[in-house]
Amino acid sequence: IRAVGDPLSRFEEDALRVLRAARFAAPLGFDIEPATRTAMATAAAGLRHVSAERKRDELRKLLLSEKPSIGLFAMADSGIITFTCPDLAARIDADPLPGERGRITWARIDGVAPDFVLRLIALLYDLVPEKADACCAVLKLDSITRKAVVAACSADLVDASAPWTPIDVRRSLSRFGVRPILDKLTTARADSIARIYSVMSSVSATPLSAEETSSGMLIPPGLFILSSQRINPHGKLSRHGHAAGK
Repeated sequence: IRAVGDPLSRFEEDALRVLRAARFAAPLGFDIEPATRTAMATAAAGLRHVSAERKRDELRKLLLSEKPSIGLFAMADSGIITFTCPDLAARIDADPLPGERGRITWARIDGVAPDFVLRLIALLYDLVPEKADACCAVLKLDSITRKAVVAACSADLVDASAPWTPIDVRRSLSRFGVRPILDKLTTARADSIARIYSVMSSVSATPLSAEETSSGMLIPPGLFILSSQRINPHGKLSRHGHAAGK
């Protein structure tokens, strides 16, 4: 990805182009030309003067691309995230090793289905609910999306690593509903895989294969008893990896 003419001049004309360059890199799988990347870092502060709605729309398009990790890495590398979601930037900067720089986060996002809410949850998964909600507020997301993200980031929702009894399942479904629990478990599974890959790779985020991203959730067989329900092929359970049918 290369800016036309002088990249710094292009970014000063419209600071949103800094974010757009990272967004273009994601669906195309392209690198960003060095001079353009340098200018992105220089001009990133101009995003302070760009409306939250415009930044939100670019982030939405980036998260819905095939491999958002490419664009998100460029955002972190050039400092764009600081002016998009400060709390997330602080979390990424706190990674213990310089080489980490959000590597687990990027792999986790690649590992969930291209649904905006689900990928937003994967992006903010490491934040406490208050900070996740603050990021949503900065981006002026609607209340339904904010509630979904905060619920999935809450430790009260479900401990994805602990065994569940049928009573736990019924209680959680009654309290939170199906969608938040499925979002939490789907993201927890992608997070587990991302952390395993982080150990295996010391250079950059390792993308999850198509087989791994589509093989279902971190739910033991028989955990959900659906004897009285049918899974709608276009419904919530189906899009989280469960086959249509009874």
